[in-house]
Amino acid sequence: MKDYGKRDAFDKIDKFGAQLLVAFTCTIILLVGLNVAFAGPNDYSPPQEQPRWVEKPVQCASPNAVMKRIERDNMLPMMAMTGNARVEEEMYSLPYGFFYNPDTGYWLFVEFFSPETSCIIGVGQGVNFDVADDLSS
Repeated sequence: MKDYGKRDAFDKIDKFGAQLLVAFTCTIILLVGLNVAFAGPNDYSPPQEQPRWVEKPVQCASPNAVMKRIERDNMLPMMAMTGNARVEEEMYSLPYGFFYNPDTGYWLFVEFFSPETSCIIGVGQGVNFDVADDLSS
């Protein structure tokens, strides 16, 4: 013998659950629609560009040959530092040096890669040791 009273209560829960599901779905659709409708043209900002590893040509020679170039150009050591360099998939902690000739304004930046190899990373003319001046112009 079936108990119809319990089945009627279950049917009422199903109807209430269906109504609740419809109301919930309509609310979500309304909220999404309003957010899209009121989005301004400047509300989206593309992701910022991040620095990436690249390869570029550098001048390398023995440390002796690089130091002869520095001496020939009458450059003085201004800064020594340690930095990271990536070679293929490995990172190395290497010494770097910044050399400068105050009479000519020439500078040279060297990476001391190994006892056999030093690389001139950059050369140039014109040094301003007051960074605030460069940033304000």
